[in-house]
Amino acid sequence: MSSNDSKTRRISLERLNKRRMSLPVLSTSESLVPVEEKKTKKGVHFPLGVLIQQAVTNGDLKEIKQLVKDFGPEAMNEKEPSGLPPVMRAIFEGQLNSLQMLINAGADVSVRDPEDWNVLHVAAAMDDYEAAELIICSCKDIDTMLHSENMAGEIPIDLAENIEMARLLLDANLTRFRRELENQVTKSSTTDSSIESEDSVIQLVQDYYRKHNECHSLNTFLKNNTPYCSLLHLAATKNYAKLTELVCASHLISTETRDKNGWTPLHVATYFNNIEVVLVLIGHKANTNALTNSFEKATDLSHHELILSVLSTRTHHHNHMNSLIATL
Repeated sequence: MSSNDSKTRRISLERLNKRRMSLPVLSTSESLVPVEEKKTKKGVHFPLGVLIQQAVTNGDLKEIKQLVKDFGPEAMNEKEPSGLPPVMRAIFEGQLNSLQMLINAGADVSVRDPEDWNVLHVAAAMDDYEAAELIICSCKDIDTMLHSENMAGEIPIDLAENIEMARLLLDANLTRFRRELENQVTKSSTTDSSIESEDSVIQLVQDYYRKHNECHSLNTFLKNNTPYCSLLHLAATKNYAKLTELVCASHLISTETRDKNGWTPLHVATYFNNIEVVLVLIGHKANTNALTNSFEKATDLSHHELILSVLSTRTHHHNHMNSLIATL
């Protein structure tokens, strides 16, 4: 982290803590009752936002439930006088149960505070992994939240110092990409029957290359008429090892070709646990350190022990590759 980044981080956390400490909290000795009753008995009027704040701060789930009953679900979005919404107060105070109840009661997790922080900004800055995980599971438009900037131009991951928090946010960002890949596999069965057999694709490539002496136009055809941006991405998705070997050995396409999300064929093969293609790509010196647009290496996309072992002990020798294949 650069000195400027460290300074920005320090200023952000100082501001965060200052706001937290300065926000009004009711005395714990005060009995929390609906505003109308409070006014009648004591002549004191506490704004609904303050009542919610106190209940959330104390982790008083019974009181939160009562406030929802008395004032309706909109009470869960009633901001404090400072402009802080209840869901952020829950994270500030480390009250995960309060946060869960607020969400269950219909609280808006996409809400922002006066400085344009969203709840993921707060969870990341407070290093609250469980709160961030709960928010990610509850938000309907997590992609927007992950990339929303506060007034300082920071997105949530900019405030994450803990590696586990950063990984959680990166993984959430990958969810959309993974869905797209899975949809591509489903879509491919109805797009072009000529790619449904590895032998038919190999024959297509060989015939095309003999005729045109290049494969750029064939990649363009795939990109325009199928879910795949290149022959290697097709091979990586479908585990076409022979096709991968043909393309790589003939130098028809670079192993570093990327799709719109920055995924190389090795990223795709690793994600789908297609060990045979992974081994062929490694044998042809595919870059194991290449990063996607979301800064993921191939090793971040699989839990397959053999694949992870191959990627971590990268080798360029075909005889070693063949011995690994023999163990499958």
